[in-house]
Amino acid sequence: MNGPASNAAAPEGRPTLTEEQCRVARAMAGLGVSRRHIAMHLRIEAAALIAQLGEELELAEVEANSKVAKALFRMATQGNNVAAAIFWMKARGGWRERPDPDASGGDGARAIQVEIVRLSDPARPRPTLDVDPSADRSAP
Repeated sequence: MNGPASNAAAPEGRPTLTEEQCRVARAMAGLGVSRRHIAMHLRIEAAALIAQLGEELELAEVEANSKVAKALFRMATQGNNVAAAIFWMKARGGWRERPDPDASGGDGARAIQVEIVRLSDPARPRPTLDVDPSADRSAP
Protein backbone atom coordinates (compact mmCIF):
# COMPACT_ATOMS: atom_id res chain seq x y z
CA MET A 1 0.00 0.00 0.00
CA ASN A 2 2.13 2.87 -1.28
CA GLY A 3 -0.53 5.34 -2.42
CA PRO A 4 -1.17 8.66 -0.71
CA ALA A 5 -2.20 8.38 2.90
CA SER A 6 -5.89 9.02 3.37
CA ASN A 7 -5.48 10.46 6.87
CA ALA A 8 -2.68 12.90 6.04
CA ALA A 9 -4.02 15.90 4.18
CA ALA A 10 -1.11 17.83 2.70
CA PRO A 11 -1.18 21.61 2.88
CA GLU A 12 -1.21 23.33 -0.49
CA GLY A 13 2.06 22.89 -2.36
CA ARG A 14 3.37 20.15 -0.06
CA PRO A 15 3.70 16.47 -1.00
CA THR A 16 1.27 13.97 0.47
CA LEU A 17 2.94 11.18 2.39
CA THR A 18 2.24 7.59 1.42
CA GLU A 19 0.89 5.07 3.93
CA GLU A 20 4.36 3.50 4.09
CA GLN A 21 5.99 6.86 4.82
CA CYS A 22 3.43 7.50 7.56
CA ARG A 23 4.14 4.09 9.08
CA VAL A 24 7.89 4.70 9.01
CA ALA A 25 7.46 8.18 10.52
CA ARG A 26 5.30 6.84 13.37
CA ALA A 27 7.78 4.03 14.07
CA MET A 28 10.72 6.43 14.11
CA ALA A 29 8.88 8.85 16.41
CA GLY A 30 8.13 5.98 18.79
CA LEU A 31 11.84 5.21 18.92
CA GLY A 32 12.62 8.82 19.85
CA VAL A 33 13.95 10.05 16.52
CA SER A 34 13.60 13.82 16.18
CA ARG A 35 11.09 15.38 13.78
CA ARG A 36 14.00 16.93 11.87
CA HIS A 37 15.65 13.55 11.36
CA ILE A 38 12.39 11.84 10.41
CA ALA A 39 11.78 14.56 7.81
CA MET A 40 15.35 14.19 6.55
CA HIS A 41 14.85 10.43 6.20
CA LEU A 42 11.61 10.95 4.29
CA ARG A 43 13.22 13.73 2.21
CA ILE A 44 10.57 16.30 3.11
CA GLU A 45 10.58 19.54 5.09
CA ALA A 46 10.07 19.20 8.84
CA ALA A 47 7.18 21.69 8.64
CA ALA A 48 5.41 19.44 6.11
CA LEU A 49 5.91 16.41 8.34
CA ILE A 50 4.53 18.22 11.38
CA ALA A 51 1.61 19.64 9.40
CA GLN A 52 0.60 16.20 8.18
CA LEU A 53 1.52 13.91 11.09
CA GLY A 54 2.29 16.08 14.10
CA GLU A 55 -0.43 14.67 16.35
CA GLU A 56 0.14 11.10 15.17
CA LEU A 57 3.86 11.37 15.91
CA GLU A 58 3.15 12.64 19.43
CA LEU A 59 0.76 9.75 19.97
CA ALA A 60 3.40 7.28 18.74
CA GLU A 61 5.82 8.68 21.34
CA VAL A 62 3.25 8.37 24.12
CA GLU A 63 2.45 4.78 23.16
CA ALA A 64 6.13 3.80 23.03
CA ASN A 65 6.85 5.46 26.39
CA SER A 66 3.85 3.67 27.90
CA LYS A 67 5.12 0.29 26.68
CA VAL A 68 8.57 0.92 28.14
CA ALA A 69 7.12 2.18 31.43
CA LYS A 70 4.95 -0.93 31.68
CA ALA A 71 7.92 -3.23 31.00
CA LEU A 72 10.12 -1.34 33.47
CA PHE A 73 7.40 -1.44 36.12
CA ARG A 74 7.02 -5.19 35.61
CA MET A 75 10.80 -5.71 35.90
CA ALA A 76 10.93 -3.56 39.04
CA THR A 77 7.99 -5.20 40.77
CA GLN A 78 7.95 -8.78 39.52
CA GLY A 79 11.30 -9.46 37.90
CA ASN A 80 13.43 -8.85 40.99
CA ASN A 81 15.43 -6.30 38.97
CA VAL A 82 17.03 -3.94 41.49
CA ALA A 83 18.38 -1.59 38.81
CA ALA A 84 14.90 -1.19 37.32
CA ALA A 85 13.42 -0.53 40.75
CA ILE A 86 16.06 2.09 41.56
CA PHE A 87 15.61 3.76 38.18
CA TRP A 88 11.84 3.84 38.66
CA MET A 89 12.16 5.42 42.08
CA LYS A 90 14.63 8.03 40.82
CA ALA A 91 12.53 8.90 37.79
CA ARG A 92 9.07 8.64 39.32
CA GLY A 93 9.51 8.53 43.09
CA GLY A 94 11.75 11.53 43.58
CA TRP A 95 14.70 9.53 44.85
CA ARG A 96 18.18 10.94 44.30
CA GLU A 97 21.69 10.05 45.29
CA ARG A 98 23.28 12.16 47.98
CA PRO A 99 26.97 11.81 48.73
CA ASP A 100 27.77 11.03 52.33
CA PRO A 101 29.85 13.98 53.61
CA ASP A 102 31.49 11.74 56.22
CA ALA A 103 32.62 9.27 53.56
CA SER A 104 35.06 11.57 51.76
CA GLY A 105 38.79 11.52 52.33
CA GLY A 106 40.96 14.56 52.92
CA ASP A 107 41.53 14.99 49.18
CA GLY A 108 37.79 15.17 48.42
CA ALA A 109 37.63 11.66 46.93
CA ARG A 110 34.79 9.50 48.19
CA ALA A 111 35.95 6.69 50.43
CA ILE A 112 34.31 3.31 50.20
CA GLN A 113 33.86 1.19 53.30
CA VAL A 114 34.01 -2.53 52.70
CA GLU A 115 32.87 -5.02 55.31
CA ILE A 116 34.06 -8.60 55.01
CA VAL A 117 31.90 -11.19 56.74
CA ARG A 118 33.05 -14.77 57.17
CA LEU A 119 29.98 -16.94 57.33
CA SER A 120 31.95 -20.05 58.22
CA ASP A 121 32.90 -18.72 61.68
CA PRO A 122 30.08 -16.57 63.13
CA ALA A 123 31.97 -16.07 66.44
CA ARG A 124 34.85 -14.36 64.68
CA PRO A 125 34.83 -10.53 64.77
CA ARG A 126 33.87 -8.76 61.55
CA PRO A 127 36.80 -6.74 60.18
CA THR A 128 36.18 -3.63 58.11
CA LEU A 129 38.46 -2.06 55.57
CA ASP A 130 38.49 1.56 54.46
CA VAL A 131 39.34 1.74 50.78
CA ASP A 132 40.40 5.01 49.18
CA PRO A 133 39.24 4.94 45.51
CA SER A 134 41.95 7.46 44.56
CA ALA A 135 44.72 5.15 45.78
CA ASP A 136 47.02 3.71 43.14
CA ARG A 137 45.98 0.07 42.70
CA SER A 138 48.61 -0.69 40.10
CA ALA A 139 51.37 -0.97 42.72
CA PRO A 140 52.06 -4.53 43.98
